[in-house]
Amino acid sequence: MPPAGARVPAPEAPPPAEIPADLLDPGGKLTLTRLIDLALRTNPATRESWAAARSAEAGLGGERGAYYPTVDLQATVTRAEGSAAGGKIAYEQTSYGPALVVEYLLLDLGGRRASVDEARLALIGANWRHNAAVQDVALGVVEAYIRYLSIEALLGARRDALGEARTAFDAATARHDAGVATIADVLQTKTALAQAQLGADEAEGEILVTRGALATAVGLPANAPLDVETPVNDLDIEPLAQEVDRLIEEALEASPELAGTRAAAAQAWSHVAKVESDGRPSLVFSGEAGRIWYGGGDPFQNAYSAGLLLRVPLFRGFSQRYGEARARADAQAADARVESLRQQVVYRVWAGYYDARTAAQKVRTVGTLVESAAQSNEVALGRYRAGVGSLVDLLVAQAALSSARAEQVAARAEWFLSLARLARDTGTLWPRSAAPRPAASPTDGTTRGAP
Repeated sequence: MPPAGARVPAPEAPPPAEIPADLLDPGGKLTLTRLIDLALRTNPATRESWAAARSAEAGLGGERGAYYPTVDLQATVTRAEGSAAGGKIAYEQTSYGPALVVEYLLLDLGGRRASVDEARLALIGANWRHNAAVQDVALGVVEAYIRYLSIEALLGARRDALGEARTAFDAATARHDAGVATIADVLQTKTALAQAQLGADEAEGEILVTRGALATAVGLPANAPLDVETPVNDLDIEPLAQEVDRLIEEALEASPELAGTRAAAAQAWSHVAKVESDGRPSLVFSGEAGRIWYGGGDPFQNAYSAGLLLRVPLFRGFSQRYGEARARADAQAADARVESLRQQVVYRVWAGYYDARTAAQKVRTVGTLVESAAQSNEVALGRYRAGVGSLVDLLVAQAALSSARAEQVAARAEWFLSLARLARDTGTLWPRSAAPRPAASPTDGTTRGAP
């Protein structure tokens, strides 16, 4: 504990995060593709899964070493003292020399093959898990990107609502000045204007939060300077071209999570074969060649030996039997995990498919809602200005339009998110039959930056 009054030095500030120059476009902005590229470079999840895959690769190489002989170079120094002829002759002897020892497993009835298969399947599973980690990172970036663009679109909608509320306030003020409206109309429109301003302020603050979430998703600090490109394109909602059964087939074939689990189950059965081989006979060749020098000026002596060792396990305290039972039970549990995950994949694709269809229909419906609400607002404003409509009708129409715009933003974001999640569930990131066109975020008449 530092003494009283001592000042603890402040930790050094971390260096500012730098974005590789090759990922920036000429305007210094980041597209979704480049955001994903950056995330794959910096996210620790992909680095961890890649290192695990390379570790499994090295493990496979190590298991294949069992097909080669082992060669050791030994050196010995021996000091011996003793007697012979009933103690009549005493001797002392020092011997030393090198020896080359070679051992080679000739036959083990499947043990080496099972070990290599187990390591090979471990590598396959690690590679699939790396693929799954890559897709998870990409999906996280896509989701954060869509939410960021959605908040941008929501801010635009609330600024439109703010402008309309200001127009209503100006109209009420003009009618009051002309003596055809009461001060109550002015106060009500002023209240609506303040509420619209509050909504715009909240959206502006939320943009900073979602931008920090996007920076975190790509592996940068939340305060990193991140300038995201939001290209504007027409939104074209198209139905999914493939039926749900075809997408389920794609998922069962391409899902890295399911493929990795299958590899783990196959690895477990290879381990069963390896454990079973431990109870079978094996044949080993052993050879040794060396040279021995004796102290006292004696000449050296060459020594050679070669032999075959047949090992037949007879009894190991029942550990072999229980080891085989345990390995077989583990393999059966791995098979059950494959079947459980298979059912989950089918359900996720099934639910994701209909979520995407529902989201697409909501986008179409909410488009009609926004259009009719905008027309209703125009009519209500015109009637109020002409003195034939009530302020209540105008405020209700404005509130309905603002709500419809917010629903449009949410519906379009939901559609893009459902597509991204469906792509992840099918193992393709974007389903080939349902890939959205470039651009994509919700606004009232256009879309911004889509994956």
